[in-house]
Amino acid sequence: RPSEYSPAGYRTREEGLHWWDTFFAYIATGTTLTQGYGQGDRKWLPTLDWLAKAENFNKVIEQRYEP
Repeated sequence: RPSEYSPAGYRTREEGLHWWDTFFAYIATGTTLTQGYGQGDRKWLPTLDWLAKAENFNKVIEQRYEP
């Protein structure tokens, strides 16, 4: 299905998997999210539930967590 983030949609399962693989690779290498937030032993890291929440997903797509 077409969406704001994938205007052409996914024609195949492989295309969808590729899009999500690219999304998670971006989070891992292009954002500060994998470094965690907090101090010492108390660090918060995003969960899949957090990433899937529309408000947070939009923030990631809008590149708000880039270094």
